[in-house]
Amino acid sequence: MRAETRATAQAALSSLAVDGPVEIEALSGDGVIGPADTMHFGLPVYGEPGTIEGNYTLSLQTFDLPPDQCEGSLGPSMRGFALTLSGDGPTRELHRDGKLPEWRGCPVGYRLYAVVLPTESGKLSDGAAIVSTYPFDFEGASRRFMAVPLAAKR
Repeated sequence: MRAETRATAQAALSSLAVDGPVEIEALSGDGVIGPADTMHFGLPVYGEPGTIEGNYTLSLQTFDLPPDQCEGSLGPSMRGFALTLSGDGPTRELHRDGKLPEWRGCPVGYRLYAVVLPTESGKLSDGAAIVSTYPFDFEGASRRFMAVPLAAKR
């Protein structure tokens, strides 16, 4: 199944130059109690263990969306999200949902999961926030992951 998924995604991955390994810089694991709608983090640098540079905050806001693409769904109302980043200048919006892409299904919730950067990059603008999205399907809410670039929107 993974090989089939990768083959299906290969054209998109190639056009985006998604071809190198990443390092997890910050992680909000599944055992974290409470909402995962804010993540404070710095970027690890060489030095003593735990040495970081920067003081960044990712903030996730969720909101109801019109149910037009999920009519007839058995789940609760469809949710969208907005993601902002602060700490390296003015707070900037990285993403805000409007009409959801069909591949995302009918999400009922979101959580911040991780911040990743290409191996040995060290530049926040090269990284991505990994957001857990929970679409409602025949078994209830399942989880998928999506990457949101940390670079300024163009």
